[in-house]
Amino acid sequence: MTFDEFKYRLSKLPEQKDLVGLCEEFLMDREYRVIPPMEIKDFGIRKYTDLVTLFYDLYNEMYTDPLPPSDNRVADNKIASNFVNSRKSLGSISRLRALKECALIIKTVVLHKDEIGVQGTLGFWMFGTDSCRWITGKALEILAMEDRAERLIRWDEILDEKEMNDSTPTGWADLDDLVPED
Repeated sequence: MTFDEFKYRLSKLPEQKDLVGLCEEFLMDREYRVIPPMEIKDFGIRKYTDLVTLFYDLYNEMYTDPLPPSDNRVADNKIASNFVNSRKSLGSISRLRALKECALIIKTVVLHKDEIGVQGTLGFWMFGTDSCRWITGKALEILAMEDRAERLIRWDEILDEKEMNDSTPTGWADLDDLVPED
C-alpha cells in the first residue's frame, strides 16, 4: 500500500476504531512486525501509592509469613515512581498505561512467587533494584504466556461460533466430501 493509498483510505474510514487495522496493514506492508498491546485490566491504579498499597494488600492476602516484608511507604513510593518511569521509557507509553503494567507485574510476582523462583520474603524493594530485574523479566514471560493462551482460547471460540453460524464446512468437517467413494 502506498502512502497516497493509505491517506485516501484513511479519509474514507467510517469509524475511528478502523484506524488501528488500517495502520497495522500499512506497517505490515512495509515489513514491520506489529504486535498488539497486551490487554490490561484496570486495577483502579492512578498514582504511585496505589501500586505500593496493591503490593501489600496482595501480599497479606496470599502469605502468612512470620516475618512480613518491611513496610517503608516513603521509600516504596520512590521505588514505585522509578518503576513506572522505567516502564514508560521502555515502551513510549502513557503514565497511566505504565501504572497499569506495573500493577500487573506486581500482581504476577506476588501470585507466582514460586514459579518465578523468588527465594525468601517478597519486598517492594525488588521492583527498584537492577539485581532483581530478572524477577520483572520472569513476570513478563508469565504474562506473555497467559496472554497467548487467552488469545488462542478466544480464537477457538471465534472459530467455533463461525462453524455454528456458517453452513460452509471448515477444517476436518468436510473430510468425507474429499474422500472418493468406492
